[in-house]
Amino acid sequence: MTKVKICGITNKEDALIAMNYGSDFLGFIVDEKLKSKRRISAEKVRDIVSNLKSKPKVVVVVAPRSLDEVIRMEEMLRPYAFQLHGNETLDFIETLKSEVKAKIIKAIGISEDIKLDYVKEYAEISDFILLDTKVNSATGGTGKVHDWNISKRIRDELYPKRVILAGGLKPENVREAIKKVKPYAVDVSSGVESKIGKKDPEKIKKFIAEAKNV
Repeated sequence: MTKVKICGITNKEDALIAMNYGSDFLGFIVDEKLKSKRRISAEKVRDIVSNLKSKPKVVVVVAPRSLDEVIRMEEMLRPYAFQLHGNETLDFIETLKSEVKAKIIKAIGISEDIKLDYVKEYAEISDFILLDTKVNSATGGTGKVHDWNISKRIRDELYPKRVILAGGLKPENVREAIKKVKPYAVDVSSGVESKIGKKDPEKIKKFIAEAKNV
């Protein structure tokens, strides 16, 4: 069964709704470098998670400037994983993995000119690869769909590496995306919102139901 990550959580209510409907991961954007309207502070993430009765698998989305920054964040939040959206080098990720207990999800921006060898290098040292739509310099957070044929080729080449599919997913297209790409998990943010930073319970319910019944 395909896993689901609801990303861009900004409040406890949305976190509870996502968990109650069966989300496997909750994603929080905490890095100001990403310039996301869904960004919240690490302190707020801690407050949200600490007030949940059951403990979710928390994914912290960052574009780290230093190892110390990530290490401090792990000490504060104890996340399941860090999702890296910066220009991290292979050496940086290898060193990071030796310093933190959290899993590493490396986000890769998908465009027509993506090189498979480039993705493979990051896949070898990361626990998960997240394939998101690249628009200009932005890797992810665009709400745009990319060519799923490219993601399918990458997923097939990387298997059994766990690949997460993102980019413009919503209740109306997630089933088709899963059938096409066969990812380990799907990631959604804007596709289940009523407005920026606020999730729509019915959209979350439908998205998760569609994703888990393919």
